[in-house]
Amino acid sequence: MLTVEQLAKKFDMAILNQDTQEAAIREACKTAKEYNLAALYTHYVDPI
Repeated sequence: MLTVEQLAKKFDMAILNQDTQEAAIREACKTAKEYNLAALYTHYVDPI
C-alpha cells in the first residue's frame, strides 16, 4: 500500500488559463512543492 507521500508523487497539477498571472503560477509552484506533486503544467505567455 502506498503512503500519502508516495501517492502524492503520482499526481500533477495544471493551470491552463491563458490569462494566468505570474503570481498565481508562483503560488501553484509553492503548493506543488508543499505536497511533493509529480509535475506542474502552466500556459504562461510573457507579455511583450
